[in-house]
Amino acid sequence: MSHGAGGAIAHANFLKQNMALKQVWHLFVPLLLYSVISSLVGIVDMFLAAALGSNAQAAVGFGDQVIFLVVVVGTGLCTACSSFVAQSVGANKLEEAGRYARDSQMLAILIGLCATLAGITLAGTVLDALKCTAQLKELALPYIQICSLANCPFVAFLCQSAVLRAIDRAGGATMIGIVSTVVSIAGSFMAFNFLPPPLGHSLNALALAWIAGALSGMLYGSFLLNKFLPKVSETATFCPGTLDRLFALATMALPAIGGELAFIAANFGRYALIAGIPDSAQAQAAWTIRLKLEETIAILPLMALGYAVAVVCGQYIGAGRKVEVRGICTKVAIIAAFIMLIPGVILAAGADTICSAFTSDDATLGAAITLLQPAPVALPCCAIWLVLCGGLDGAGLTKTSGLINTADALIGRLLFSFMLIANGAAGLATASSLSSIMTAMLSCGFFYWQFRQAARTRG
Repeated sequence: MSHGAGGAIAHANFLKQNMALKQVWHLFVPLLLYSVISSLVGIVDMFLAAALGSNAQAAVGFGDQVIFLVVVVGTGLCTACSSFVAQSVGANKLEEAGRYARDSQMLAILIGLCATLAGITLAGTVLDALKCTAQLKELALPYIQICSLANCPFVAFLCQSAVLRAIDRAGGATMIGIVSTVVSIAGSFMAFNFLPPPLGHSLNALALAWIAGALSGMLYGSFLLNKFLPKVSETATFCPGTLDRLFALATMALPAIGGELAFIAANFGRYALIAGIPDSAQAQAAWTIRLKLEETIAILPLMALGYAVAVVCGQYIGAGRKVEVRGICTKVAIIAAFIMLIPGVILAAGADTICSAFTSDDATLGAAITLLQPAPVALPCCAIWLVLCGGLDGAGLTKTSGLINTADALIGRLLFSFMLIANGAAGLATASSLSSIMTAMLSCGFFYWQFRQAARTRG
């Protein structure tokens, strides 16, 4: 091949990747808006719970981990649903995309019902296993049980949002989140401040508002799917191929769910480890503040970016363009890492001022400031991790991304924390830095190993 021809091919690939980056951007912006708005629910709950003391804030932290557990299960299903629907759209098989979307809704309702039952019946056992004090359990148990009633509609609207993203209706997915968040936040302020005792000025008021928000999101999502979803010829709930599609969805979702469950287990494990150090209630409240800030500023936006990357990669692979996925993901990961450096520096440098908005307790404030110091390292590493795993998920390689997440949870988060917990908040901060670096390196290694064959074929 001549140098001129080689240069022309390289230029063509560059233009294609830039078009893909624009497509990622157009998907990411509404998803970012969705993530930021939806995260406000947790921030508002933490703000209102501050009036009830450190135990109440720690209880919200435990409850949010249970809610995040449902997010994890729903996200695993969304990963599979988005991959199959996006690849069908990329291959111009719109009716097949509609079938996968409809079947994923059935699976979402089933999973949501199971999550509701588990949350109600197992909440006490989980809190006991995490060595909660009696005062903390008294607040956290009813909060978690009431929040669990929202699991079914919550998983349903997560799946509805994934379908809309995969058919290039990211704006609709954002509107589901806006509707749910507005109802939940407005309900939280109204129920907390105006309901009579025992609901008023309690965590239970916040849980009831969360149920109202989840139901509103599901109902609006159903309306949007009926409007935009590609129509299928079969009208029966079960039609030829339904069981095969359900099995394919479950098979792809399970590795993703397993990796995310390990992540949740690691967070619960960290709470359990913190329970064994002095001033444990204040330390757990500080850890909750750190998690909330990290989720709001980094994890949720980067998950949105990962979803956008997954959709684009799925559509490219469905169209037979796998060779371009590696370059797309590499560029997005590098850009995201540099951008995440900015909020990382802001969090570390302004930790005192930022954390003061969430607590007036000196012990909680000091621990929270220490826990935010690794942010300039942790956030860029999170960007690399979530973007490259998004590319793997879009390609249907959920076993690989699940393996990365499991290693991050069990080795990076839990083992490192166990080894360093004797040093208190400073030890947890060091463990956070080591975990982030390790996971970013694993993501790079596994991603480029999976796509090495495509690169060789192109060469």
